[in-house]
Amino acid sequence: MNLERAKICTAVVFSWSFILPLAPCNASEVAIVAIDGSAPPYIAENATGWTLDIIQSALATQDVTAKFVRIIHARVLNAFNSGEVEMVTAAKPNGKWKGFLSSWPVVRFYNVAISLKHKVPKISSIADLAEYRIVAFNDASKYLGPEFEKMAAGNARYKEFSSYLPSRMLFADRTDVIISEANIFRYWLVRQSKDAAKEEPLVAYHDILGPGNFYWFAFKSDALRIKFERGIEEIYRNGTFEKIYQKYHQLYRLDRSMYQPIDCKFLKKSRPKDCL
Repeated sequence: MNLERAKICTAVVFSWSFILPLAPCNASEVAIVAIDGSAPPYIAENATGWTLDIIQSALATQDVTAKFVRIIHARVLNAFNSGEVEMVTAAKPNGKWKGFLSSWPVVRFYNVAISLKHKVPKISSIADLAEYRIVAFNDASKYLGPEFEKMAAGNARYKEFSSYLPSRMLFADRTDVIISEANIFRYWLVRQSKDAAKEEPLVAYHDILGPGNFYWFAFKSDALRIKFERGIEEIYRNGTFEKIYQKYHQLYRLDRSMYQPIDCKFLKKSRPKDCL
């Protein structure tokens, strides 16, 4: 075993020590996967997270070891097209990816308005947000459409945070509504509060920001795409996907909404109700 392969195997062992099967150290192939930014619990700063666990597990069933490299957002497309990385986790069919997209979207990312049930029990539209103190993720006003942008511009009590999401602000009465993807909110609530298990059931999630976005994975070779898709099917079949989910659900009370596209495709029982 050469030194580079030994380092990769050691890294996988460290990050998988919770409950997951290890990628074989004699894997015949290494796939370089781009990490674009940080969005825990899906992708954390230390190259761990729910999405990365899924990628590692799926590729491991095909004797492929995932090697994650962090690349700034502005460079991801060029890095992929030049062959610097072989796999990207957020692509769309209308993008300029010089490679192969997964046969189906892998994740669905959508944001919601989050409030305390007893303070703001109902939010029916984006226009309703104008009367509240709002905290949102960085650049939310640019990403959530013209109606949301107009609301943000006209609301003097609208704020965006560039680093982590201050989920505890709801309970400290420092804001009325938080704009976030639901699981990211739950993750930070657990990280910021000793009483998260009691507090999270007091929260209301208002689905007013549209259906969100479906994302495909991009692969430099069709062979890698096929191996990844076979791997996803296998980890659903052998129970590994369920173990990964239970890990993050137990730690942070997360739901499975991010992975609705592949749940719809591969779950044999209890498929999501909103499958297309």
